[in-house]
Amino acid sequence: MPLRFPFSIPAPSLAFTAWRVASHDAAWPCLRPLLVACALAVLPSALASAQTPPDPQTAAAATPRPVPAGEHVEPRVIGTPGTVTLGVAGHLDRAFSTEDFFTTNYTAHVDASYFLTRKLVVRAGLAGSGALGGDDDSTMPVGTGAPALRGFAGALYYFTPRSIWSVYTGADYWGQLTQRTAGDHGMAVGTLGLQAAISSRVSVFAEYGYGLNLSRGADGEAITRMLGRVGVRLRIRQ
Repeated sequence: MPLRFPFSIPAPSLAFTAWRVASHDAAWPCLRPLLVACALAVLPSALASAQTPPDPQTAAAATPRPVPAGEHVEPRVIGTPGTVTLGVAGHLDRAFSTEDFFTTNYTAHVDASYFLTRKLVVRAGLAGSGALGGDDDSTMPVGTGAPALRGFAGALYYFTPRSIWSVYTGADYWGQLTQRTAGDHGMAVGTLGLQAAISSRVSVFAEYGYGLNLSRGADGEAITRMLGRVGVRLRIRQ
């Protein structure tokens, strides 16, 4: 039956002490057999613990997992300098003047954006539209307000792009590529929007725009435009 003690003594120290006392202290002959028996009892367990290999599961849990090549933990932010995004959206827009009733256009929109600095972004894209309502087709078949393919380019300023969401504002130049009339100089559009990152690569945005045509209408009137847009932007380069 193994010996049990109410206290803990390191096995090697106990064995060594027992050997010294048993070998060199002749004054205690009565303790010599007891100490030798203790040393022999604890010596096998001490040798076994020294030779036992570590538990593989314990060693694996203590070792940090290496990050595989190509696995990156990216922050969920709007963008940093050098970031390139591709945006896809749909929106409704309508032009207004005091002389004509223009159609309401439904538009598919695609753009590409590039962060020049921490907060300044340049972008360009295309928007193609169809029409709902308006005057008879013969009244305004071409020109501002007609369904057409338009190109645009401009700049945006993000207030907090290194956070999970940011308000932004900016301006774009819109040029009509189809159904264009002579003397059409395009339109300047101011933009106010909100963008929120839902992952490290995907964000959603909503923006409102108000524009002024750079050329007058047929009767010299000013032509303005309002648009609302909701879409998704994909970060294709960090």
